[in-house]
Amino acid sequence: MRKKLLLLIFFLLLVTSFFYFVLPSFMSLGNKKEPPSPPCLTKTQTLLINGSSLSPLLENNSEITALLNHYSCHEIERNDLVLYKYSGNKNPLIKIARGIPGDRFEIKDDNIYINTTLLKNSENNPYILDSRAKTMLSLYINDYKGIIPKDTYLLLGNQTSGSLDSTRFGLVSRDDILGKATF
Repeated sequence: MRKKLLLLIFFLLLVTSFFYFVLPSFMSLGNKKEPPSPPCLTKTQTLLINGSSLSPLLENNSEITALLNHYSCHEIERNDLVLYKYSGNKNPLIKIARGIPGDRFEIKDDNIYINTTLLKNSENNPYILDSRAKTMLSLYINDYKGIIPKDTYLLLGNQTSGSLDSTRFGLVSRDDILGKATF
């Protein structure tokens, strides 16, 4: 009788230990918490527009506020004014995010269409592509089957005949976008 009691106590200790020590470690294997993400540190800077590609929305020498690093914590939205790090330029370019990841884009009759809608500037005029711009954008349309890939953007000025924008340098990686511009 005494042996049975000792075996029962041993068994209960074993089961209790299992539930107290072993089971919780197995339960937490799939629930490991990610380390906290770094805080969103946006640096604000005042800049002057250099050029007329955003006219009449923003004129040459207009003052804007640059929210540098804004997109490390926020999504780039359609029609955001963005600061783009363009190779060879000391100052960033300021352009409008006209196409965002997942958008379908195509060229018809010298115009750009985003999600089957004719793309227009702030004055409601359609963008008109010359042969060089059509060639540049057609490369991306062919490579990506007409879909703007993840973390990639179509950046345009406000001039319907083009400017130093995606019609000249192609789609832009999120990594090259420095921040958001406001005025």
